[in-house]
Amino acid sequence: MAKDLVLNIIMKASDKASAAFQRLKQSSSSLGGELVKNQTELSKLEKAKAALGKHTAAINNLKQLSEQLFC
Repeated sequence: MAKDLVLNIIMKASDKASAAFQRLKQSSSSLGGELVKNQTELSKLEKAKAALGKHTAAINNLKQLSEQLFC
């Protein structure tokens, strides 16, 4: 009887630990997916920032040319 009780306690503890590890695994998978998504978005933003910098430089060059032509 005592042996059965010990085995029952061990099985319940094992089930609880397994459930916790399963939740941890799901959470880490979810976080991994979010990390990939955020890295993709960051890459897009960096490309847009570079394009904006080129656009701003082109605008400034056009202003300088305009001032040289009309002054």
